[in-house]
Amino acid sequence: STIGWLDQSEEQQRRMREVIALFAEPGTVDDIGIGVVRDAFSDLLFPGISTVQTRVRYFLLVPWVYQRLEHERIPSERAADKARQWELQLIHALKAGGESEGVIGRFAGDSLKQLPSFVYWNGLRALGIRHFAGTRSDLHRSMDRIHGDNRRAVRSESDEASQTARSRWHHNLPPAPDGLFEMASLQLSFDEARYLQERFIQETSPSLLAELLRAPAPIDDSLPYPWDAVQITALPAETARRVDYARWFSETIHGAQLLYNVMLGEQAADRGLAHGDERLERHQSALADWHGLIEARGPAIDAVDRREFWGLVHGTGARVSANAYAFVNGWLDLVVERTDVEHSDDARRLIRTRERQLKKSLSRLHNPRQLENWGGASGSARLTFRWAQGRAAINDIAAGLGATDV
Repeated sequence: STIGWLDQSEEQQRRMREVIALFAEPGTVDDIGIGVVRDAFSDLLFPGISTVQTRVRYFLLVPWVYQRLEHERIPSERAADKARQWELQLIHALKAGGESEGVIGRFAGDSLKQLPSFVYWNGLRALGIRHFAGTRSDLHRSMDRIHGDNRRAVRSESDEASQTARSRWHHNLPPAPDGLFEMASLQLSFDEARYLQERFIQETSPSLLAELLRAPAPIDDSLPYPWDAVQITALPAETARRVDYARWFSETIHGAQLLYNVMLGEQAADRGLAHGDERLERHQSALADWHGLIEARGPAIDAVDRREFWGLVHGTGARVSANAYAFVNGWLDLVVERTDVEHSDDARRLIRTRERQLKKSLSRLHNPRQLENWGGASGSARLTFRWAQGRAAINDIAAGLGATDV
């Protein structure tokens, strides 16, 4: 299969890149069409963060590249090429500084297609670091006008002229260190970490990320879910509500993900495909464990107000299709009724119908040739809502605040 697009905006391209990035994370493929709800809660818990981000210092590296365009008065016709040149130069500077993990373009080098500015552009806006409202291409085309604004600001004593010149980036953005493009680091200095901490807290409250950054401490990967890293009852009420609903959705919809894989495993075993029996047994065991979780969490699950749940989702601007809405609600009805979904015709029909809606003739449950391409665990992992990327940002900022300088 291939994914392609023509004449998309940078925002559309960014979202597509995030979809593609999910294929690199085992178990996160969205075969039952719940991605729009997943992404809504990801935005609520970890705003400014995306699945294609790596290290948090890129929130500074990218603005420093664009500030250099202004400082060196690069004309509009050369701005895009110069920005690309300097972003590629950062790859080599980071390697020279001993960095490897999280370096965007570490392997692609000068052939890198999606630059750090592409990956972090929307996040910079969400954090209030980027005030310029347009795309990177818009900013490139605006450089001649920007240089004119800057010259007028220097000559004029007008506060308005000065404000126009400063308005593209946050006024407290830390200065770029000397020699940045020769040798660089992804480690934050104390001042840089404090600045990013303030940006995340001021611009993204009431989010879980903002709360975890108020007194950040290193978080290791032994905590697989974001709600494991915090005492929910100690959170502000609105933040706690968002975390509770995210956890509830992650727990309840996981059964649908597992049943889908059980159904694939049954067909694979019946057809004698490689590892079919083994895969079926593994997913049946996981589904049994899920039933145990639902029973243990029963009171919290039953107490959820589904109107509030959908209100949170729609409040993010998420566009939930009628089919997705019907599927999620249908599954949640089964969970509330404590249905034995593995042996339920209604549950299986819901899964079959949903996959057919999404994949048409490419449905694995309906097309034997597509079943042969099943990897054995299609979208079977619990939803974590960009927790890996959020945790990495928290760890980088916590490390910076614990250092005197870098």
